[in-house]
Amino acid sequence: MRVLGTITLVLAVASVVSCSRPARMKLYNHSGFDITIVSSRSDIEIANGQSSVFMFPAETSALMIQVDSTAWEYEMPYPPREYCDPTAASVIHAQLEPGGRLYVFLPNTQFPVTDLSLQPDGFPLEPRIRKG
Repeated sequence: MRVLGTITLVLAVASVVSCSRPARMKLYNHSGFDITIVSSRSDIEIANGQSSVFMFPAETSALMIQVDSTAWEYEMPYPPREYCDPTAASVIHAQLEPGGRLYVFLPNTQFPVTDLSLQPDGFPLEPRIRKG
């Protein structure tokens, strides 16, 4: 009985951790530009109107998006748990808008999203803009 309680506790903790610290982001590019996600592993190009899934930045990292000679940099807080898709290896669904605003959406959201009004606290994110 004690083993069953320990297993249940471990599974509960794993569930909370996996939803509060997602591993990947699905980003739909609705910015009007082709973009590049700048990563230490490999850069990811996303054409306007397309999406891609990539590793979510670590807690101490920022998300960097290159648009022509301009870089949009975001400090990446983790959205609330309900914005994490537990059925898809903890993927956060996000949409990049013109001007660089980054919105997050609940799992199973169909892109592009036109009603951008419902956002959790701290979102949408505004980029820090750096000229290259």
